[in-house]
Amino acid sequence: MRQGKCPNFGNCDKAGSREVIEVMELECPECGSGLIEIKQEPPKKLIIIAIIAVVLIGGGVAAYFLTGERGPEQPEGVIVETKPPTPPPAGEDPPESPAPPVGEVVPPNPEDVARLLTYYRQGMVYAVMNNPEAALSEFQMALAIDRNFLGLNQNVAASLLALKRYDEAAVSLDNEIRLIERLRSIPDGELQRYAYMMEVDEKAAGQRPAIQAEMLRDRLGTIESIAQYNRACLHSLREEMQPALDALSKAVAAGFSSRNIMETDPDLEFIRDTQEFRAILQRM
Repeated sequence: MRQGKCPNFGNCDKAGSREVIEVMELECPECGSGLIEIKQEPPKKLIIIAIIAVVLIGGGVAAYFLTGERGPEQPEGVIVETKPPTPPPAGEDPPESPAPPVGEVVPPNPEDVARLLTYYRQGMVYAVMNNPEAALSEFQMALAIDRNFLGLNQNVAASLLALKRYDEAAVSLDNEIRLIERLRSIPDGELQRYAYMMEVDEKAAGQRPAIQAEMLRDRLGTIESIAQYNRACLHSLREEMQPALDALSKAVAAGFSSRNIMETDPDLEFIRDTQEFRAILQRM
């Protein structure tokens, strides 16, 4: 048997409870996400954990920061192996602030998609390792390639929230929600042009574009629910009562379903004792 923790915060109760899961294969039995493996050896012996590439959209990094704890604790006597942020190509620097999505969602060429996925996946790994600054650097490199990649602005926002850069996080969350609205307006037949956005999901990678397009349509609600949840956290941290409650209500309406996270996340402390917050919980 192997042990691991699920990183799919916001979409999986086992992730929200930080449960150590015993499995034969490193896959969460509840949500199917790849687990972060925990290897236990005799005391006083240092272990290196091989980080599994976390290839979830949106609910990966973003929800990793949802709990307010900013990352899973590591077992005593465990070292996590990492590497420096991926260096940018010559002459390319990450944007200093989130750039708004362009008016038309134009797919990048395949070579750029491959580079984007490299940055995206490395950013996910840093996020799970509780390194939001390194994660942000990777996500910004991906953002420079495609400002309209589903879940990317959301993940930038989650990193910025962890770094308490609230104004920038608000811009990125708005960008993500506008992108979702734009993608929802695209007819099914045309949505296949954007199937590349599902390549970051291990269950969708390699599927036919038509199937990926269906999965993309289904995933829009998940990304929206997490973006709205993070927006609720942002307003709560700023002590903006009604905007926080409105965003949380939208998150639940979009499908956010982790009651445990909502009840324990310290970022929502400002609104948790209100009647409106309890009413939102009752709708779950």
